[in-house]
Amino acid sequence: MECSHKTYNIYCDESTHLENDGQPYMIYGYVSIPYNEMALAKKQIREIKQKHGYEGELKWTNISDKTFALYNEIVDYFFMTNMKFRAVIVDKSVDTN
Repeated sequence: MECSHKTYNIYCDESTHLENDGQPYMIYGYVSIPYNEMALAKKQIREIKQKHGYEGELKWTNISDKTFALYNEIVDYFFMTNMKFRAVIVDKSVDTN
């Protein structure tokens, strides 16, 4: 019997996870990519950022008229790859006690 498996890199992050931050929801999300595609993806994302003169971490809170073209190209690139995104949205107003 042949065993086929893939190895993935998984990158996780959370948003508005602090109890008293004034936000009604928190989000836990991740992006996964096949390990053998990681080096190419890093290179291509770096090139997109350089093309737009952007340095630093990509954060959705940084979208503005000035950075819209960069983020638009990043989203387009994401959908052209084997990267996957998943998220869980948690209502922080629900009392679990």
